[in-house]
Amino acid sequence: MVDDKDNLIVHTQATNTNDRKALYQAITQAKQNLQLSKTDSVIALADKGYHTGAALQA
Repeated sequence: MVDDKDNLIVHTQATNTNDRKALYQAITQAKQNLQLSKTDSVIALADKGYHTGAALQA
């Protein structure tokens, strides 16, 4: 993940498993790395195979 202002990398994750449920966890970790609170909102872009409906709701 990169920030939208400076395009700096704020989170990475390498895995050999299906990443269909990875979006929520990646956003949570990026927010921690940016020292944002859990209630701060962010805008995230991801391809259609990177999330589930439950992850989007979370």
